[in-house]
Amino acid sequence: NVQYRLQYDFASGLPGVTVAYMGISGIPVLGTVRMGHMVEPFSMTFGTSPTAHPFMERALPWVMTPGWNTGIMAFNTVMNKRVYWGAGVFKDTGSSGQQKDDDNVGFTGRVNGAVLNEDGGRKLVRIGVAYSHRKTSGSMECVAGPESHLAPSMINTGKILTETVDMVGGELASVFGPFSLQAEGIASYLDVSGDSDPLLGYYATVGYLL
Repeated sequence: NVQYRLQYDFASGLPGVTVAYMGISGIPVLGTVRMGHMVEPFSMTFGTSPTAHPFMERALPWVMTPGWNTGIMAFNTVMNKRVYWGAGVFKDTGSSGQQKDDDNVGFTGRVNGAVLNEDGGRKLVRIGVAYSHRKTSGSMECVAGPESHLAPSMINTGKILTETVDMVGGELASVFGPFSLQAEGIASYLDVSGDSDPLLGYYATVGYLL
């Protein structure tokens, strides 16, 4: 029941370890416990393997997700695998695991479930929510480019002064035969003085297999 994974990335222009963890599965109630550098349980588009995306790249709001960080998490499925849950505590270390700041710590959790699952998955509707509370080193920023990881960045919020960030996400995935729909929304609430609106990101993709 021991599992491990080590993944080294050469394609991003800055080679480094993106995934490095060890885990134990089959634990009562908790299911699987992992420790190391891995994807936090937040966001459907970021938590899905790139080989399973409907398009070549992840949807743009992935830049608002916690991404890869170092920590410990537990996840499991219940109700005959119709419901998934995952939760963990992480330290912000970046995609390569090399950033170091003792103050940047966050708690992240995600739950999703199938409200419809028939015909072996040919009729499927899953909905889910995710939440992450994070302490920052005094500021945060979002940097985004077009939906191509090889393209340069085009949008930058600049550093926004905030001590904490609360991220809330909602997701929907559905399949009806050859038709598929996937949608997700993310809101980031910052601890800033005065009135301020949350940072919002959302997308929807529609597909039809011939």
